[in-house]
Order: sequence, then structure tokens, then C-alpha cells
Amino acid sequence: MSIVNKTVLVSFIASLPLLSIIKFKYGISLPQILFGLIFLFGAMRVLLTNKIPSVFNELDAVIFTYLAFTLVASIYSDSDTVVSAQLKSNAYFLAYLMFKASLSQYTIEDAVAMIRRGVLLGLGFAVGAVLLSLGMLVKNDYSFGFSYYGFTYPVIRNASEMIGLVEISKNAHVMQNPLAEIFLLYLMLLFFTARSKFIVNRVAGFACLLFIFILHSRRVILGVVIWICSQFFIFKRARFLIISTLLIVFGLAVGWYSVLCGAGLDALSSLFLEDGRLRHYAHVINQIGQKPITGYGYAAKGENDVYVHNFILGNLYMHGLFGGLISLLVVTVILRRWLLSIVEEKGHTGSHLLIIPLLGLAVGSSVEGMFTLGGWVALGVQGYLLEAQGDRTDSNPRN
Repeated sequence: MSIVNKTVLVSFIASLPLLSIIKFKYGISLPQILFGLIFLFGAMRVLLTNKIPSVFNELDAVIFTYLAFTLVASIYSDSDTVVSAQLKSNAYFLAYLMFKASLSQYTIEDAVAMIRRGVLLGLGFAVGAVLLSLGMLVKNDYSFGFSYYGFTYPVIRNASEMIGLVEISKNAHVMQNPLAEIFLLYLMLLFFTARSKFIVNRVAGFACLLFIFILHSRRVILGVVIWICSQFFIFKRARFLIISTLLIVFGLAVGWYSVLCGAGLDALSSLFLEDGRLRHYAHVINQIGQKPITGYGYAAKGENDVYVHNFILGNLYMHGLFGGLISLLVVTVILRRWLLSIVEEKGHTGSHLLIIPLLGLAVGSSVEGMFTLGGWVALGVQGYLLEAQGDRTDSNPRN
């Protein structure tokens, strides 16, 4: 059972780049299937051993409260996406708990080794598939352009078609942020699990950054910058290296968008300031003012039949004042954990991973899944590290 559990865990981490690219029946992807297997194996382990792992923490209690609240609120919603949205959010939450429980069976060293192995396998597969797809398109004289739809999407679509028996996600746009989040997750995990093989780390890290740039996800590029800046306060002895890395990343971002894509700094600054997003937020705030107490019901959409892409604002819109307060509590607990790790210089707890779910809550839709799969994995790994490092500290108190 242990070998099977390890294989599923490594395979799950390695399969994450396939999240939004390949869909099976009912739109379920391979990583989601493996995430479900992690839950099933965890449930079987609980039944066989009659022991419930103690992985439930303060953040989990807050998330559970939020999901329970939205489940009750769903009764009064008339949206046709309520059932699918609730199933996805609650399934992710249960699988996330079992994911932490599965990691808790191992020592930090063993868990880190498995995570690193999965990251390198997944990244290797992604690089190989993209290079092969790119080579085939070049051979067929495909005309590329330096944009998401001119370069990235055709390459990913062709790679997906080469695999066969599966189809690419019908909404090409949804691949950008979830996929880029996976490569930011990989980059952060590589940083945390770094060993003596510096060449491997640098090549793999550069590959992750390249994927983030070609996926044109502004929020994930912002996440890279925030992450590097946060390390400045945690690792004081490496501040020169951190500043240098930040300048390199910023230079690459400006160069990529202004020279290659012709978008300039506007593409980065428009993450929160683009006219369409601001108009959407203004419309939502106006609607909230009309029903501030009850809201418009779970999974209610705003202007142009689009979900509100902000966790707190979206819950104010859907559930009124009480929903806004619960969502604010969720954000506060995650933000507090991240900020405390910076103040207390606890980089060893993997707190930088919390940047991924925080950015998702800031500018992503919170209806289907609450967090993206990358966000749930980031929370799971960070929660495990926090508990494991705490146990290690308790068993080895400092004099």
C-alpha cells in the first residue's frame, strides 16, 4: 500500500501540467482523477486502521465553515451551475485534506524527495511535449506570432492532439492562469526542495519561468515578483542575490511584453487596473448596494454573465454581508499565516506557497473549486510543512 501511495502522490504532482490541457469524460482531467484517488486511498486507510489523521487546522476549519455556509445558501440559489460548483469545491476540499494526510505518513525528507521527483518528472514531460510539438509545427511551416493565441495555444493544442484519445479544453483562455499557477508552484517547490545539484535547479527553474512568460498570465508574473520580494525579508544573507534575481525577472517581463509582444508595461499594470475589470467591479458594487443583506444567491453571475473575479467582492455579491464577512475571514487567516512567516523569518515552512491561493482569491473566480487545483496543492504542501516543522521543533526544543 505504501508503494502504491507513493506512486500516486508522485504521479499526481507530475501530472499537474495536464490540468487544463487534457479533458476526459465530463471534463475531468488526469490530475483531478489522481487527486480523487488520493482521497479514496486516504479514506480506505482510515477505514482499515480506524484512525483519523490529525491534519485539520485553523485554516481548514475556516474553509469548512465557508463551504458549509455556501452549501446552505445554495438552497436559495436559482443558478443552473450550483450543483457542479458545489461538487467541485467540496470534492477538492476533501481530497486536499487526504493529500495532507498522505504526506503526513512520511518524514519531511521523504515527502520533500517525493515532491521534488514529481516536479522534475512533470516539468520534464512538459518541456519534452512542447519541444516535440514546436518541432512539428515548424516542420509544417506554421506561422507563429508572439502572443498567447499566436504561439502558446497552437503549441499546446498540437501537443494535446499528439497524445490522442483526449481533447484539448474547449475554452482556450482558461488554460492561461491555472497552467501558469502550476509552473509557479513547481518553481516554488524546486526552490524549497533544492539540493546540491545546482545545475538541475537552475535549468528547471528557468524552464518554469519560461512557461510562465509564454502563458501570458499577468497575475502569476505578479506572484513571482511578490515571492522574490518576500524572500528579501526572510533570507537576509542573500539579499544581493534576491535583488539581482528580482531585477532579472522584471527585466525579462518588460522585455517579453514590450519587445516581443508589443504590449509594454500596460500588460503588467492592467492586472487590477484594466478598464473591463474596473467596470465589472463597479457594476457589482452597484448591485451589492441594492441587496446588501441577502445577495443574489450562490453562483450568481455579474455583468455579461461572468462570475465576479474577487473572492470577497464575489461573496458580498452572492451572499450579502454575512458571506462577505466569512470570505474576509478566509483571506485574513491565509494572509496572516503568510505575513507571520515573513516577520518571523520562517521560510522553512513553505509559506511562500500561500501566494498562489492569495492571488487566486484576489483576481480569480471563487465559485468553481474555491481555489484552483494548484492553489489547493499549495495549501496542502504548506499545511503539511507547517505541521511537520512544528512537530520537529517541539521534539527538539532549543536551549
